[in-house]
Amino acid sequence: LTPQTKTSVITVYAAGTPANRIYPTMQLHLDGEPVFSWASVDQNPQNKPYKPYTYVVNRKINPVEVRIGFANDAVENGEDRNLFIDKVVIDGVTLEAESSQTFTTSCSEGYHETEALCCNGYFRFK
Repeated sequence: LTPQTKTSVITVYAAGTPANRIYPTMQLHLDGEPVFSWASVDQNPQNKPYKPYTYVVNRKINPVEVRIGFANDAVENGEDRNLFIDKVVIDGVTLEAESSQTFTTSCSEGYHETEALCCNGYFRFK
């Protein structure tokens, strides 16, 4: 018998607003290390559900390992580039960005109960 590889599926539901025709770049970090990046998160945040972005990890992960980051904040010509995260689904378990259990480092650190990353930073889930 061949041992089964255990995997985890992470789906991030995201949207973004552009500045100077450039959309947000979203990063997936596991245990503090960047593992994947999506450029041009271009779903309009006023239209839900947000667009799904999926990544498969070749091991089982714990939600506390997951951070969703924003790396290219800008304000140009009156346009404000921001990243919006509705939720993250890990192996069928939904984690809401606006939960009181979600920590953010965007603009200021804390449990801000928001979907918006308006400055470079990340959401960390419990």
